Formats: sequence, structure tokens, C-alpha cells
Amino acid sequence: MPGLEGSRVRSLFGIFIVALCYINHTVGSPNAITFSQTLSESVTYIFGMLLFLQGLVEFGKESGFVVKSKEDQYEEAVSSSSSVSLTQVASSSLTEECIESLQWIAASFISLTPATHVLLIETSSEDMGSSASILFQLGAFDSRMSAQQMNECIQATINAVYQSKGGRVSVPSTHPAANLIPDEYRRCVLLQRVDVAKDSAKRCFVIGSNQLLPAFAKNDLKWLGSLAKYAQLEMQ
Repeated sequence: MPGLEGSRVRSLFGIFIVALCYINHTVGSPNAITFSQTLSESVTYIFGMLLFLQGLVEFGKESGFVVKSKEDQYEEAVSSSSSVSLTQVASSSLTEECIESLQWIAASFISLTPATHVLLIETSSEDMGSSASILFQLGAFDSRMSAQQMNECIQATINAVYQSKGGRVSVPSTHPAANLIPDEYRRCVLLQRVDVAKDSAKRCFVIGSNQLLPAFAKNDLKWLGSLAKYAQLEMQ
């Protein structure tokens, strides 16, 4: 469940365990309390508090983001489950709630699948012409492409995924979409369409991995489609 994972789950269950133990102690008759019950309650209190303290420690680590303000985007240093430092970049056009949801989507997919990089890209048609941009990315990126090259890669990526029948496609490392991912993580490049309400905008997730496509389970790919639908709802 988005927003209820990691430190929040541990802290919540720590409080829940202590509260239930206290209620169980107070509803009973004081004369009926035995030594074994007192001992078990003491152990429950200790482990409940340990669980709560563990949640607080993890919350401190999760909150220790390094934020750097930019004119149109900001970056956060985050860590994956493999202790690899990742960089999060989000466009200022997104709301804080939307950024939090995208962070959960990207971090969860990276943590639970062979994926190493996640991007959300967009193209839109305006009166002055078309534009292309990266709305969100999580991973270790070091792009040296010019703005024009970046726009061309994004346009080609959007065209590829919107021409596919199912809205999800794997492209080779020679495809322009692969240029959005660092060289060593292009062994598998997945594109997942994200439908939006605006007719002028087209969006899709770009997933990079240093493993081949068979490393992704069938359920991983289905889950990616479900995450895209969730992202669509959050951005409406």
C-alpha cells in the first residue's frame, strides 16, 4: 500500500503490539495475573518497543534526503535495497503528492525486480510546436546529451511505445530510447505507456536493467502495467 511501508509499518505495528498488550493486562483481574503472564507481557513490551525504535531509525534514514533546489527541478539522494545510491530528479510541474507516488513506484520496481533505472518521459503538442521532457527519474544517471538529442530520443521513445498494440514493448540497445539509460544498464530497455487525460500529452515509463529480458518474471511485467495505471490516476 503506497505510504504504508518500511519505517511506517514497523512503527505502527510496534505501537499496535504495545497497545494490545496493555489492553490485555488492564481488562483482566489483578489477582488472576500469574508470573508467566507477567513475563510474556514484559517480553511483548520489549519487542514492541524495539520494533518501534527500529521504525524510528529507518525513518531517520529515509528522511535524510539531500535536496538541491533548481529552477525547474530538484534532486534527492536516495538508497535502494541493495544499498546503491540512486539519484531522484523530478520536474517542478509535478505536485508533491505526485512525486511521492512516483518515488514509491520507481523505488518499489527497482527493489523488487531486476530494474535499475526508471524514467517517466512526456511529449506534448503546443501552439508553438511540440516539446519533450523528463518528468521523473530514479537511478544513477550521467547523461551528456544535448537538449536537442534528448528531445529526439524522447520523441522516438514515445512513438515506439504508442505504436505498440499492448502499450508495453522491449527495445534493443540500438534504439534511441536506450540512450536515456547509462551504457551498462541497456541490456534490457522496457517501455510502458502511461495514458493521460490530456490529448496533447503522451507519457511513458522507461525501464533500464543490466540483465536481459528473461530475468523479469511474467508478473513483473504485469505489475509494471498496474503501476502505470496507478501513476495515471495520480497525475490526473
